[in-house]
Amino acid sequence: MFKILLATDGSESSLNAASFVADLFGKNGSLITVIHVFSMPTIPAATTYAPAAGSIDWDQVVAEMERASRDVLTKTAAVLAERGITAQTVLLRGRPADEICKYAESGDYNLVVVASRGQSTLKQVLLGSVSESVSHNCKKAVLIVK
Repeated sequence: MFKILLATDGSESSLNAASFVADLFGKNGSLITVIHVFSMPTIPAATTYAPAAGSIDWDQVVAEMERASRDVLTKTAAVLAERGITAQTVLLRGRPADEICKYAESGDYNLVVVASRGQSTLKQVLLGSVSESVSHNCKKAVLIVK
């Protein structure tokens, strides 16, 4: 069975990638898994000792990020479901590109699909592109959908 790992960040580009995967692979019995990886926000070192930093309820922050991330997975899985495809969903925490590659390799996926861009141009310049990092570092075949 052909196994596809579809990475999503909930952006329009990611939802378009989900449609593309559904149209291209949905009718051949492929196993499709939708993955979303969220990373924790960081506080600059200069503010770590500020009183406001100590008042942050990190458990609540994580819970909210998990809730929002599950919404991303639900939204992406719905695009596939509209085309009659039932997909598994996976939620992980960490550096998105690293976690996507690790999961793809551990799950013996044949193909990893990512959208060409989900984040803003400024974020892409500052943080780098997840799709670019996945394409360079993943040991599995990678399809980047525009």
